Order: sequence, then structure tokens, then C-alpha cells
Amino acid sequence: MRSVTRASEELSVTQAAVSRQVVALEEYLGLDLLTHRRGRVELTPAGLRYYKEIQPAVSQIRDATDRVASGNAESVVRILTYPTLAQHWLVPRLPTFLAAFPSLDVQVITRVRPAHMIEDDFDVAILYGAGVWEGLRSFKLIEDEISPVCSPEFAERFDLVGNPARVAAAARIDANYRRTDWTDWLRGMPERELAPSRRLRVTSSELAYQAARTGLGVAMGQTRLLGRDFELGHLMRPIERVVVREDAYHLAYRCGAQLSGPVLECLAWLRAVAQPARDSAGPTQRDASPA
Repeated sequence: MRSVTRASEELSVTQAAVSRQVVALEEYLGLDLLTHRRGRVELTPAGLRYYKEIQPAVSQIRDATDRVASGNAESVVRILTYPTLAQHWLVPRLPTFLAAFPSLDVQVITRVRPAHMIEDDFDVAILYGAGVWEGLRSFKLIEDEISPVCSPEFAERFDLVGNPARVAAAARIDANYRRTDWTDWLRGMPERELAPSRRLRVTSSELAYQAARTGLGVAMGQTRLLGRDFELGHLMRPIERVVVREDAYHLAYRCGAQLSGPVLECLAWLRAVAQPARDSAGPTQRDASPA
């Protein structure tokens, strides 16, 4: 900013216009800010002192102006969650949010382990648990409802529909991160003593669902995440019994965070799309055991 020529170029005005503004500022301050020496314009000691004082504010104004001009001011919302929830619940619903807010950019960040998630830089998180995390505000978003799922072909082949004993004894698909689901669903049922004909253990829920789609067995499904699979006929529930876990998915954000308009809109939208009543496939039971 020490050059009148450079200042005029940055401001897209003439050098004369810049000089007039400098003169007006000098008259207001009662100080000479610029001096002419050997054909060059230089700051006076008072001008240099004034420049150093206002430079941070000027830079902040320039940066804010650049962001607004480029359409990026507070226009990115970072949503942190799990891969399975992102794939099955969040991403399929994003088109409605982006249609309502076409100028926003959304970043979907996925992590598997909750302990690693809290350390990430995010605006909004969808976390699984009891709803209490240090440094976060949260409220329940999606119930964790579980029920066996398999392909329609597998259910027909092994006559599983309406037959809990056959479901319990069928080839079973377990996800490492959901180790207690089958035990929780079978709790209190006489079929809990039946052993599956074989077991397939996979790392993630999505791998378990994919194995179930291809007819490898019965997986324990999170029914609130699998609506699209049910609609397309990729998966079905051979038994109507649904168990609602005590833990759930919670919408969270950092305590004390200055929430931008887009983040507030995202929070409101997520709560709205999670409101519709769950598909009532049959009687439910609330399970008090930990995940």
C-alpha cells in the first residue's frame, strides 16, 4: 500500500482519486502521511506508524471482501460421520439440501472410530452413542433400530419369512463394529440358543449388507439406514420384530462455536429430514444394553 499506483490498481480507481482520499485523510488526522522525495512517494514517520496500526484491519477487510466476491464466505459446511451412515442415510438426502442452498459447498468427512472423530475439524457431526461427549452439544437424531435383513431370494430359498427359528439358524453375517447386535436382538427369545449354520465375519456394516444382498446369509441391519435397499428390493426383513437400541445417532456441534448461517441451516435441515416416523414393520422392543 506504499505506492499510489499500486493502490489505484488494487482499488480499480485512478491515481488522482487515491491522492484525493489521502489528502482528505491527512486533513482529518491533522498529520502528513505521505512525502515526496526524489520523485517517489514515501510514508512519513506518522504515516508509517498509522499504516502499522491499521494494516491488520485492512488485511482482514481485504480477505473478507475476497471471500464474499468469490462466493466462499461461510459457504462450506463440514459434516462428520460414519461411512455407513453417510452412504445409506446422509448422502441420499443431500440433494434436497443442496437444491435449497445451491451456493453452499458441503464436505462429508467419514471416520470409523468415534475417538478419532472428535479431533477432526468439523461444523456438524452425527455421532453414535449415549449423546454425551465432552465439549459437544448434541441431541438425538436417529434411533438405532435393528432387525435381521437378507436378500428376498435367500429368504425364499430357506423359508425364512415369519420363522424366527430358521432366521436364527441360517448362515449369519457379523460386522466387527456391531458385535452385540445379534445377541441383543435374540435376547428373551427361545431361538437365542440356536447356532447359525455358518458365520461370515466382516469389518464393517456396509460389507455385511453387501454380503446379505448377494445372498451369503442374514445380517443384522440398522433398519433406519436401509430404506433405499428395502424400496429397491435388494434387502428385506424376514422377521417383523425390531429392537430399538438405547444408544442412537446424535447431531452434535462444538460448545461455544460461532455457528454461521449455513451451519444453522444444515442443523435445522438434518433435524427436519430425520423427523418422519420410522417404518413400522412390526412390534418393537427397547434394548437397554450398551452398543
